[in-house]
Formats: sequence, structure tokens, C-alpha cells
Amino acid sequence: MVVVVRARPLQRGETLARRGGIDAETPGFDRIFIRPRPGGSLTYARARYDSVRGRIESGWNISDGQFRLRVTIPANATATVHVPSAEAADVTEGGKPAEKAEGVELLRREDGATVFAVGSGEYEFVGTPRERSS
Repeated sequence: MVVVVRARPLQRGETLARRGGIDAETPGFDRIFIRPRPGGSLTYARARYDSVRGRIESGWNISDGQFRLRVTIPANATATVHVPSAEAADVTEGGKPAEKAEGVELLRREDGATVFAVGSGEYEFVGTPRERSS
């Protein structure tokens, strides 16, 4: 696994893969969780994992008030993808509303994120996270 993070040291118990957002939902990575963990002054992270099904990639950055997430899911796998966003309608994939994008299914809103189901392929989600109060 290769992970790149920037801007702050990891907290105790925090792993690089979790910051990048990759986790197995089931053994063998046939179902994958992509759940980025932005926070503090962290502005981007990238992770990749060479699973038995193929390469899984997750890369995100925050710029100009937008959260951009690029995801690669290998063949014969599916993923649950969490995109930080104020509203489901704020999320796009490939430049169009995510809920209308091919291969993307809106599942729910959860903990400040919009959650989608996707099949194998490459995706680029953009969301506008809710502003955090100080």
C-alpha cells in the first residue's frame, strides 16, 4: 500500500490507509469502503492498495471550498463511497449530478457525507462540505 498525506502528523491509533479512505467491507475486497477522513489542516491524501481483485485507489483534496475525490475500483468489486457534502444535490460525478451519473447509486446521507454505491471503474466526485464552525 502506498499512502501520501500532508499537513499534520497522524493522531494516536490513526492509520495512513484510513486517512486515504480505503477499507474492506468484506474479506477479499469484493466490497470496498471508500470513506475519506479529512480534518484539521489536512488538505489532501492519496492511497492505493493492490488487492487480490486489482488496484484500489482513493485520492482526495480540498480546494476553494470543494472536496474532490478520485476513486478506482477494480473489476468484480463494488464500493460504498462517502463524499463529504452539505447536501446530496451538491455532489457531482464526472461533471454531472452524481445521482444521475452512470454506475452511481445514491444510498443515503450520513455524518455530513452523501453515500453512494458504485461498481468497478474510475470515478471523480466533487462535493461542497458544510462549513465547520470554530
